Amino acid sequence: MNTLFTPNRQPLACILFLLFFSAAAFGQKGAPRLTDTINFRVNLSYMVTHGTFHPATDSVVISGNMDTVQKKRRMQRIDTTYLYETSYALTAGAFYSYKFSIYRPDSIIKESVDSLTRIVHVPDSIYTVTNDFNNYNPAKVPMTFVCDLYYQIRSLHFVPHIDYLDVAGNFNNNGANDVLFQLPHSTDSLYTVTLFMDTAKIGDTLKFKFRFNGNWVTSELQGDPDRTYVLLAAGNTFTCWYNNIDPNNPAVPIASDVVIQGTDVVGEVLTGSYVYEDYNLYPEDTSVYKWYRADSITQPQPLLLTDTLGLNYVLDTLDIGKYIAFEVTPVAKNPAGLPVVGLPVRKWMGKIGGVGITNLKDPSYIIYPNPVSGSLAIENTAEVNQVSVYNITGTALSTRRFHHNGRIVMDVSSLNPGLYLVKIYTTNGETASLKFIKE
Repeated sequence: MNTLFTPNRQPLACILFLLFFSAAAFGQKGAPRLTDTINFRVNLSYMVTHGTFHPATDSVVISGNMDTVQKKRRMQRIDTTYLYETSYALTAGAFYSYKFSIYRPDSIIKESVDSLTRIVHVPDSIYTVTNDFNNYNPAKVPMTFVCDLYYQIRSLHFVPHIDYLDVAGNFNNNGANDVLFQLPHSTDSLYTVTLFMDTAKIGDTLKFKFRFNGNWVTSELQGDPDRTYVLLAAGNTFTCWYNNIDPNNPAVPIASDVVIQGTDVVGEVLTGSYVYEDYNLYPEDTSVYKWYRADSITQPQPLLLTDTLGLNYVLDTLDIGKYIAFEVTPVAKNPAGLPVVGLPVRKWMGKIGGVGITNLKDPSYIIYPNPVSGSLAIENTAEVNQVSVYNITGTALSTRRFHHNGRIVMDVSSLNPGLYLVKIYTTNGETASLKFIKE
């Protein structure tokens, strides 16, 4: 099943992407925190059985970027089964790379450097990670997970080197920090990890889902059953598109995050905004905008305000005590130049007050106009102290610091046309991410 001392070809990790990881936590709220203890353990039982490790004369060390001063550390035996351990205090939320080596009186036996550089994502709790030296253990079988994030990356749902992807299932306590990393020597959208399952699980059904940033709220297949895979004695690989979104399959465009920006009093301008999405990554054509007035949001046939076109509507006295809705029907343009029409999405606002009477608004951050050509406005910016703009590859293009609340205006006219991400940082350490399209 496993071949002793043969370099493991599983794509668990690769030095190529380690350049992007440091001791700084990704996506972490507030200042970095140190955990109480992270225990690193390595099982040398099989090395002893095959005469590769002699406890009386040999030692095992761990090396990695956990300590910039002490590059390697000798590990201590903790039981009679040749399990060795050492502990570090590390930054919660950060990624660390490491490997093990056996030091003999006349030689050093290292784990295969290219394919066995290990990576751990540190939780905000006491945590123990256990490995078998060189991943050799006849009692375990490798299981490789591969997830394609092509659409999520290009639509900025997932930003490489800022966000991370993990797999959570009935084999790792629904998480356990099993993080997937970019597959080496392949497209930048394939993420993978190889886990080692007890052979007693052969024939069992693995149940799992993939998640962004270890968060069930952002996990895939919301409301749908878990993914399943029956573990085999060998050759275990599971490959899928995240959320089953295959950009090669035809799909209609989607309008999401539809909101109405503005003060709901007579004379004020309301602005509808939304995020355009298309699983086939077709550009937006001329989407259709409509405004409605109704006595309630459940009125079967609300009045279409036919004189109002575009994203803006000016409230008048006829709207007092009524409900106003903005509706968008997304339209994509396929490679042949033909429109592809999606489903309409409607957002209600009201009751509308009279002059000087303001109702409570949605406290979430709002950006407009979207798409934008010149200046981008961000509202509801209470306690915001920094705003950064990223492109679809996760590269920070600009960062600005602010010391006021309310409304922020940023000049984005110099950006090339395309999709971008605005990341908002607050004074209390929280973050929010919004997408916009530069025309």
